[in-house]
Order: sequence, then C-alpha cells, then structure tokens
Amino acid sequence: GLARPREAGLSTSVDFEWKAGGGRNWSQEWRGYLIPPGNRAFVLTVESDQPVRLILDGRTEIDFADGAGNYRIPLTGGSSNPVSIHLAYDHATGLTGRLLLRWALDGNDPEAIPPSALKHSESEQAWVDQVLFLSQL
Repeated sequence: GLARPREAGLSTSVDFEWKAGGGRNWSQEWRGYLIPPGNRAFVLTVESDQPVRLILDGRTEIDFADGAGNYRIPLTGGSSNPVSIHLAYDHATGLTGRLLLRWALDGNDPEAIPPSALKHSESEQAWVDQVLFLSQL
C-alpha cells in the first residue's frame, strides 16, 4: 500500500533541487492555478531529472511515459483566466532530484514564475491540512 506522506504544505513556487539523501521511490505533487501574464504570449518550461506528469486545464501535456527531460509548452496570451495545473514528479532512481516549472515571456529565456502568478484554492488548503493531520496519527 501507499505510505503516509512525510511532508505536506503549500509552496508558492515549483523550483526544487533535492540534494543527496532524498532516497528512492518517492513523489511530489503541486496543484494550483497559474495566473497568465495578461496579453503576453508565453512558454511554460518543465525541467526534470525524473518522469513527470503535467496537466493543464484537464489536458495532459506531459505524461510519465515521456520520461525525464526539458519540456516546452507554448501557451497563447490574451486571457487573465487562471489555468489549473497538476504537476507530479516521480523520483524512482538516484539520490538527487530536480523539478523546475518556469515561464518564458515574449521569447525571452525561462525565469521563475513569480509567487503572485501561482495560486492555491481553498480546497487544496483543506487537503493539505487534512494530510498534515492524518500524518500525525
């Protein structure tokens, strides 16, 4: 069966590099919303040393079977409607890890997505609170 989560919390960025000692066979998920940068065209980038799954507004853009790597997902501007994100990282091998979610605006190099553009819903906060409570039982 599945083990209880060792950690749970809300993060305002997806910019993780785990150093030696993390072990094998664990995963991490980030769920929330991306607030697009207005009318600007942008590209989401995902850098990962392990397989990932990225789902945007219910559509799978990257699946675990695609393997580790650097991915670019072009998105059109013109909307300020939040984009739902579900990003899952599956750490199966090695002692270190890397997962970066960034955006490249107007053809520029990828940069960290500012915390003001990544949001969580109340239901996600409630889920984290429940996981933290259950992990203490």
